Amino acid sequence: MAKEYQYLISGLPEVQFEDNKLSLTSNDLRDILKEELSKSDYKLIEALFLEYDNQNLLNILFDRNKDFNNLGNYQQKDFETALGEYKGEGEFTTRKLENYFYEIIQEFLEAEEKNFLDFEKKITKSYYEYISSLKNIYLKDYLMLKKDIKNILIAIQAKKYNLAFTDEIMGEDQVAEAIKNSNAKDFGIGDEYEFIDEIISISSTTNLMEREKKLDKYLWNYLEVNSFFHYFDIERVITYLLGLMMVERWIKLDPVRGKEEFKDILSALANSYEFPKEYVIK
Repeated sequence: MAKEYQYLISGLPEVQFEDNKLSLTSNDLRDILKEELSKSDYKLIEALFLEYDNQNLLNILFDRNKDFNNLGNYQQKDFETALGEYKGEGEFTTRKLENYFYEIIQEFLEAEEKNFLDFEKKITKSYYEYISSLKNIYLKDYLMLKKDIKNILIAIQAKKYNLAFTDEIMGEDQVAEAIKNSNAKDFGIGDEYEFIDEIISISSTTNLMEREKKLDKYLWNYLEVNSFFHYFDIERVITYLLGLMMVERWIKLDPVRGKEEFKDILSALANSYEFPKEYVIK
């Protein structure tokens, strides 16, 4: 029987999408959840922070001089220890990280050519394979929806400017295969997946920050609808944390920092694509 967290959930401060200040950070909440949740439920919480770990490892492997993001599950020394403990043939002295990190480290150390974008794709693919193995359907569905949205946005923009994109699409599920192979506006699956039309509409927003906020609002609404009958279970905890992380992101993303973040995103993509003028942030 699923464990319930009535006392924990009842004591959490209310969070609204439009909030411009918070009394609780995602890191603060994570510390609380580590003490309050069962081990298996807390493992689900860790899955929400793995994308920060992905980026931290890439930054270390490629010595990118980026600040280590403390929102990840692991400390910098954990990755550095793993790098130093590789003994060859897939063997490490100790194993503290999720298995896919060791696979990436092994491949990196044994690779003759090391390209950042290639390894970014590899770690993203490994991350989604890990997500697809999760037993919690609620969390898995949400994270796979985010993947689908990213894939749709890549395909729409690539098709608009006649760019190759199939190698950039993550996953081998029905949505991913339809995105790769269909020439239809809704990729031929709009009737089965109602969210596609809304994402296509949002994608027409040329202001990147405005588009990102619309996407987050869509995800916020998705969580509200799908968590309606979850009251004091781990799904409600997950919903609260995801909402908190969204609001926290936008509070931190003031106009100046926002422009810098999106410039970084565009710079990372510039090696593959030449963006039209309307996507240049001045």
